[in-house]
Amino acid sequence: MKTPLVGNPYQGRSPIASAQTAINLYAESNAESQQSPFPFTEYPTPGTLLFTTAVVPQGANGKCRCLYRTSIDTAYVVIGPTVYFMATNGALVFVGSIADQPNQVYMADNGQVVILVDGTTSGYAIDINANTFGDIIDPSFYGADFVLFLDTFFVFNRPKTNQFYISLSLISYAQAVGIAIGTGSITAAGGLYTNGTYQTVPLTGGSGVGATANIIVSGAVVTGVTIDNPGQGYIVGDVLSALAANIGGTGAGFQWTVDSFELAFDPLDIAAKSGSADPIIALLATHQNLWLIGALTTEIWIGTGAADFFFQQVQGAYIDHGCVAPYSANNQDVLTFWLMQDRQGQGIIVKGVGYDIEEISTPYIVAQINSYQTITDAIGFCFQVADHAFYALVFPTANHAWLYDLKSKQWCEWLYTDDDGNFNRPLANCAMFWQEKNIVGDFANGNIYILDFNTYTDNAQPISRVRTFPHMLEDGDRVIYKQFIASMQVGTAAPQEPDVDFPIFLSFSDDGGITYGQPIEQSLGEGGQFLTQPSWWRLGMARDRVFKLSWSAPFKTALNGAFIEYEKLRS
Repeated sequence: MKTPLVGNPYQGRSPIASAQTAINLYAESNAESQQSPFPFTEYPTPGTLLFTTAVVPQGANGKCRCLYRTSIDTAYVVIGPTVYFMATNGALVFVGSIADQPNQVYMADNGQVVILVDGTTSGYAIDINANTFGDIIDPSFYGADFVLFLDTFFVFNRPKTNQFYISLSLISYAQAVGIAIGTGSITAAGGLYTNGTYQTVPLTGGSGVGATANIIVSGAVVTGVTIDNPGQGYIVGDVLSALAANIGGTGAGFQWTVDSFELAFDPLDIAAKSGSADPIIALLATHQNLWLIGALTTEIWIGTGAADFFFQQVQGAYIDHGCVAPYSANNQDVLTFWLMQDRQGQGIIVKGVGYDIEEISTPYIVAQINSYQTITDAIGFCFQVADHAFYALVFPTANHAWLYDLKSKQWCEWLYTDDDGNFNRPLANCAMFWQEKNIVGDFANGNIYILDFNTYTDNAQPISRVRTFPHMLEDGDRVIYKQFIASMQVGTAAPQEPDVDFPIFLSFSDDGGITYGQPIEQSLGEGGQFLTQPSWWRLGMARDRVFKLSWSAPFKTALNGAFIEYEKLRS
């Protein structure tokens, strides 16, 4: 009998209801194929290749806290307390330092400046062209857990409140770090200059460097000054001038005094989630809509350009569900994902669609999540493998992770196998797509990896893959199982020595999937042995049987299901 892998894994809370599990395997539907013998095929989740690594200072946190691709296709990495610029060859160049904390970091950019927040009252800015790094010192900056760039503004949540606030439009690095010369006055017009308009004239004097201005000379005196580049290091009261050769003729005596500096924030550009007073703990932007995800409720706002505040709430777009784990919030295309909490409970994984949400978790997964010691530290991120997009939800304290396939709408467990064969959370702590590569950062040691679906190991460590089958029942009668043949792609290993082989193991449960017997080994076929059929004979008798296959191979495999020969008895 052909036995396909039908029905989603992890459905029922009890294995007697649904015993199907999938570890490090994702499903692909064959519904559009007219030739496939099975409705689904299971493929290996991608492995990891070491791309680069950071030298972590002694005693510092080695966690990769953020990977960020800018709008101009450059990249930044935060590992522990250190911010790096990443070159295309993976080389890491020091940019700046922040507080050494275990939490995630978020970045956003407007093409001129990158803003970085880390959940504290501090904030940082990076000149996107020069990689200059500085603190945000504006008194109207309150810190944030999240930052977005939307409709020319940076958007921040104000930590532990139901408020959010925005920057001014299209701020520069100089504005962000408070070094942008704002207003000034001509305190001496000078004389004997040549009439005209002079662009990007270097300014001299004062306590800073690098300022340039556009200067207008009329009637042989300076009549207008507009700062072109604010430079850095200046203070209020600095008296600046310009060389006569740069504004025509042999004139002299021109002076311009700095009166104030441009800031990046207006203290009035702040608003509150109005439907409920629960704090905003995550921000997402989808289709130019701003999702304010609170601890208990969610609101959706949109930019309207209103005079008092640029963003306004979308009428009727109110969701009576919030989020229990801030860093679980992430989005892929027009979909949003997070780990839900509301006034009735928590631990359900939801997907935002339009102005509403729907559950994507299963009873089994919710039961597992609610059994974890803590779930508030869950981390969510999205990536794409071939034509499958995934939402990963990692639970650091629980040492576990789940992977949701947006295409098949099925879940699998995404786990790392240690030297003792034990399962642990995956290496990845954050992700980005950059330079045609899926890049992920290690949660422990400063390593940066390429997530690659043609790689079948984790940084050279074997990956264990497990798939259990549906319950096999014949109206409660006993069944003798004569043969089990795995329908698999095999023989794809590189040529090996004659005595080297890679095993696959079959085990089975006769108590409804609660316990399994000793695994029985067969071969996955040496390189080129594509017709190998992993087969097992004389498998005993049962009324309710669940089969399980497990293997670990550094080459391509794929599982359709099985062909099982059995005989039904009369009792």
